[in-house]
Amino acid sequence: MGYSRFMVPNSLLQDEYADSAPHYDALTARFLINTRRRIAAFCQEKGWGRILDIGCGTGEQLRVFQAAGIRAFGVDASPAMLAMARRKLDPSAPLTCASLPLPFPDAFFDVAILSLVAHETGVGSETILREALRLAPHVLILEWRMPERMRDYLLQPIVHGIERIAGKKHYSHFRAFVDQGWLRGLVHRAGARLVHEEPRLSGMMSLAVCELASAAPESGS
Repeated sequence: MGYSRFMVPNSLLQDEYADSAPHYDALTARFLINTRRRIAAFCQEKGWGRILDIGCGTGEQLRVFQAAGIRAFGVDASPAMLAMARRKLDPSAPLTCASLPLPFPDAFFDVAILSLVAHETGVGSETILREALRLAPHVLILEWRMPERMRDYLLQPIVHGIERIAGKKHYSHFRAFVDQGWLRGLVHRAGARLVHEEPRLSGMMSLAVCELASAAPESGS
């Protein structure tokens, strides 16, 4: 999804996902379901009770949270995506349509989730990560993984192909994410540090947790 829309006022937004929202789950849900379940389990393991899914899109991660008995907040700037989310979620699910800055007080949540959001923001992606760190001491990020081994490089044509299919604008944002150092470059620019990272989707993606660099390390992290 393209989350560069988070960077402009709501009054100036045009919902570029109005056409793609009805088809988004068919393209992504099957491939991400196990990772979404891992995210829910990870939050339970850490005891994170107040969860914010930034860029929740059609609500697939929120649906997995609901199935696990976890209450989570969702925010997205696309009314079309949120309309799809409302169709599948419990009517009481807290969903908000908003752009940056998000309408929540500092440190209101235990964890904020950025699931395939950062690579879609292009130059300045650290802005949304800093906003997530304002809202929660921990940010759980699912992103494309920087190739480090031969197997990773062999999978890169798939990654680039997916982003090219999403459109020229989306691919340019992905290229900016790559050129600026992937996930580790993003975390560094935001003044944060990684405290956990694990490969997902055959190594094409990373599931990571970051926090502000000034924060005290967690025991056992």
